[in-house]
Amino acid sequence: MAKTDVHTILIVDDDTDDTELFCETVAEINGAIHCLSAGNGQEALLLLKKTYTLPDLIFLDLNMPRMNGSQCLKELKANERLREIPVIIYTTSKIKDDMRESMLLGASDFITKPFRTADIKKAVIKILEKYQRVSGFILPLSFSFLSFLSPHFS
Repeated sequence: MAKTDVHTILIVDDDTDDTELFCETVAEINGAIHCLSAGNGQEALLLLKKTYTLPDLIFLDLNMPRMNGSQCLKELKANERLREIPVIIYTTSKIKDDMRESMLLGASDFITKPFRTADIKKAVIKILEKYQRVSGFILPLSFSFLSFLSPHFS
């Protein structure tokens, strides 16, 4: 497989179970998408500083130790090299102020973490479909036109 066929997502979350489930879901949707992870905002920024090839998307939790998601988002959007990467807030928070603040800081989308695996898959597919027009993600044909997604993920 050519290097240009592989796309990368970075998930930044201190909950290793959530991260593992997220990466397994991404692999199930499309095995060509590489899933990187970081346990907090500080770790994510270090990883991004060291890497040559940047991820196509970043999924960012808000509630983390060391550097929370809001602080990390500020740093991402202030960095010329990183600011164009779409950042999707992926958090358990349902607080409207968290959503508003995240969008003001430059987040591209805000998803409240679903609890059921099927709902996680639907949410991730919807985001990938949205951004495949921008970054060239290729989804299997069976996922191309989903009409069964909950309006919660719009």
